[in-house]
Amino acid sequence: MHQKNLRAIDLNLLVILDALLTERSVTRAAARLYLTQPATSHALERLRLLFQDPLLERRKGGMALTARAEELQAPLREVLEELQRLVHMPDLPLSELKQTVHLAMPDFPAALVVPQLWAALQDTAPGINLVVHNWTDNSLEIARLQKGEISLVLSTLGAVPADVEKVHIAQEGYVGIAALQHPIAEYPGVEEFTSYPHVLMSAKGSQASPFDQQLAALGHQRRVGISISSFLTVPSIVEASNAIALIPRSMARHWSNSSKLKQFIPPVDAGSFSVDMAWHKRRSHDKAVQLVAELLLGIMQRNLA
Repeated sequence: MHQKNLRAIDLNLLVILDALLTERSVTRAAARLYLTQPATSHALERLRLLFQDPLLERRKGGMALTARAEELQAPLREVLEELQRLVHMPDLPLSELKQTVHLAMPDFPAALVVPQLWAALQDTAPGINLVVHNWTDNSLEIARLQKGEISLVLSTLGAVPADVEKVHIAQEGYVGIAALQHPIAEYPGVEEFTSYPHVLMSAKGSQASPFDQQLAALGHQRRVGISISSFLTVPSIVEASNAIALIPRSMARHWSNSSKLKQFIPPVDAGSFSVDMAWHKRRSHDKAVQLVAELLLGIMQRNLA
């Protein structure tokens, strides 16, 4: 489209396009926007002419986005959010903000930091609501940031795209845990360490990690008896079995008062990992999102110190 044609564009069409791309259904988009189905179908035809693309195509199993529609989805959401801020969002004091902020993070540290975050918000911006999504995969979470489905992600993120802002919070290490009566020593040798089944936390159901490569380089192998997607389940499994596990140090401190667990130092350095937080650049001036990010940063740094 040339700039001279912008005056001919009905901005309401962009709102309808966003609903169509999100719902992938004329019927659901119409219901979402409180429009009739014929009116929404007519708008889709106008959009197809505007973008010279079908946008939605009927395929086996329902309607699907064309390649062009997928390209449009993220920038369209960004444009609409900027317009909404321009028209509807005065510079309110924090105490008057009313907004929902979507976060994605693993169940730990969520169990540790979300209660503290919520308490801090009640003191500064009680009108902010939180939706906490379980982290699954970095590439997926970054894509969700870009699409506007979540506002913040907290994880070990590595390199991020140019349109995503990342803040490094801390480096985190590992410690071993076992049941209190477990025979493993406080400083076990490699042979003893690998003689027991291990519990591995993996969101993808993996049965090995980079740590296994370190063991293999030394001529050793451990048996991963259980691979589980929840950090919070690991201590319960260890308490009730002869299995052992490596968990983040902050998590071990969280359970340090448990009378059913003991800690040990692994014989092979398990290394460390980066704890990061990220948001899309379009959220850089979102007052609610930046407040939540600031509070999270402080809470995480205090708990990982």
